Amino acid sequence: MNGTTPQTYTMQAAAKAAGVSVNTIRKHLRRGTLKAEPARTAHGDGWAIEAGALAAFVLEHYERGLNGTAVEPDEPATVSRPQTNTRGATAELRARLDATLVELGRYKALAASADDRVTDAQAANARVEEMLKERIAELQHERDAAQAKAEAWASRRWWQRRPT
Repeated sequence: MNGTTPQTYTMQAAAKAAGVSVNTIRKHLRRGTLKAEPARTAHGDGWAIEAGALAAFVLEHYERGLNGTAVEPDEPATVSRPQTNTRGATAELRARLDATLVELGRYKALAASADDRVTDAQAANARVEEMLKERIAELQHERDAAQAKAEAWASRRWWQRRPT
């Protein structure tokens, strides 16, 4: 393991052990699918990739062991985890789920209220629009009448132009 410590790999050593390119290792580090810690190497700043994390990553993504070794069928495909108190964790998750469902109900009620207000606002806008159209029609009629009166007055001879 040509890495920074006996339990870690550099990017180049990890790529060689995983049987992939350095760019592939770099891509997975950027995406966060492969975990590493910043480290100082002989060539400057780099990454220290833990051997266990690299082995689990290669197994998960490429279904093989490090250095291209085949995984035996009787080998577990996942990293074993220590037993935890699942009842406590389940109860905590259930409580969080219930709280989330209550919050979701509140958001649904707010959305329904907002929908009602939008509908009311649209109806009010339609009424205002109809009133404005009626007023515009009245003003156009008044304008046309005034224009006709002005044209009639302008068509009279000067001595006939008396204010009415």
